[in-house]
Amino acid sequence: MAQHYKDTIITKIDRYFEKAKEKLINEKLKLQKATNDLSNIQQVQEEVFTQHYQKLGFDNLHQKVNDSLTTSNAANIIGSLDTQTSTAPTQDDMKDHYELTS
Repeated sequence: MAQHYKDTIITKIDRYFEKAKEKLINEKLKLQKATNDLSNIQQVQEEVFTQHYQKLGFDNLHQKVNDSLTTSNAANIIGSLDTQTSTAPTQDDMKDHYELTS
């Protein structure tokens, strides 16, 4: 008699775990489908963005910007900044100006 109850309990537990396993498999399949759908949506968004970007004439904008910021251009920019700072009044100039105006 005890063996019968034991077998019944084991059978119920096995059924419970089989149902849980089926639910997990179904959830996994839903997650895979959602992941694929999201990937497809992202791909379509990228294609639409790229087409729109190219339509506006900006398809190589990032490359044009990178090309224009070469080392020589950077050196010219730094050189022009050095020129601007070298023409700025020094501390002595400011001191002289302050003494003259006070």
